[in-house]
Amino acid sequence: MKRGNFFVVLLSALVVVVAIFSIVSQQAKLNELRQKQQELEELVIEYRDKVDGLKYELEQEVNEEYIARVARERLGYYKIGEKIYTPGDDGKYGK
Repeated sequence: MKRGNFFVVLLSALVVVVAIFSIVSQQAKLNELRQKQQELEELVIEYRDKVDGLKYELEQEVNEEYIARVARERLGYYKIGEKIYTPGDDGKYGK
């Protein structure tokens, strides 16, 4: 093999190796970005659901029943003499 052909073959092999490394690297980055995109799309869905829930709450009429429900659910309030039942460790309700 001539000296000139050897360098051409060596240079060609080097270019192929660099190209393969570049393609593999780019594919790994693309897979990483697709995973991140999927996670972000799931977050968008979650936050849209939250926004829809909040919009629904804003549309509700504010009356005594609504205020009492919010006080119970969010603030843990209860009426005097009212008994509160919560699930135990076994999932059954008790005192």
